[in-house]
Amino acid sequence: MGTWGTDLYADDTACDVRDGYIAALQAGVSGQEAADRALAPYRPLLSHRQVACCAYFALADTAWHHGQLTDEVKAAALALLEQGGDLAIWEQDARPERPARQATLLRLATRLRSPQPPVRSVRVEPVAGKTVHTDAPTGSAYVLQLPSGHRGALVIVGFKDLGHSLDPVFSVAQWRGGGDEVPPLAHLAQLGTLRMPSFLKSHAHVGIIPPDGPQGFMSRLQPVGVVPQPWPFDPADAIWLSIGRLAREVDRQLAGQAAGGVS
Repeated sequence: MGTWGTDLYADDTACDVRDGYIAALQAGVSGQEAADRALAPYRPLLSHRQVACCAYFALADTAWHHGQLTDEVKAAALALLEQGGDLAIWEQDARPERPARQATLLRLATRLRSPQPPVRSVRVEPVAGKTVHTDAPTGSAYVLQLPSGHRGALVIVGFKDLGHSLDPVFSVAQWRGGGDEVPPLAHLAQLGTLRMPSFLKSHAHVGIIPPDGPQGFMSRLQPVGVVPQPWPFDPADAIWLSIGRLAREVDRQLAGQAAGGVS
């Protein structure tokens, strides 16, 4: 492990964790999975305090700046900071540099205790040999025209690698609009989501089966922005539907809610 200064990223481990986290986001995974991937190479070494500090501090800082800092990573980083971080190591090995390192850690602690910014858009990078249906970031919201003439709202919550393609997976908001109305992005998650039924169970997310022909399913969706907070994503809890069937199911559920007095 190479260290060349007192800054947060003046260290090989910190740079590797930062770059691994960003690369995972660019692969289309959730913030939680990106954190797991970035830490994975260092988990056998986290019993060493210097490695743990460099890894968790870089991960927490990077995730915070992307608006996707999880409670678990935040708690781990703050616990290390409250225990003095790696200052004892700097005291022993580079005493003159200890005050500068302490200032770096104090700035980090202050940042992590402050509200993190909105989710930062990270475009999905194309994968060689795979069809990538969209490079829009997680959290991107779309309007879907429904058979009744109303509009529904879909939000990308993650991506699934189907071998030949990398496909967006959506959650459907409990929102119905009309005309040119667009969903309230700042409050969309608070409205809840629709579950998509299958023969045996219902599912939290939906992927769209690509239609035959040159027109991709994304051309049927109108982009309207990015939701300010990440939505939960369980890759195993998704069903795959054609866009026509999805529109009919969303219409059916929203019409039932409207009849029951749910907006």
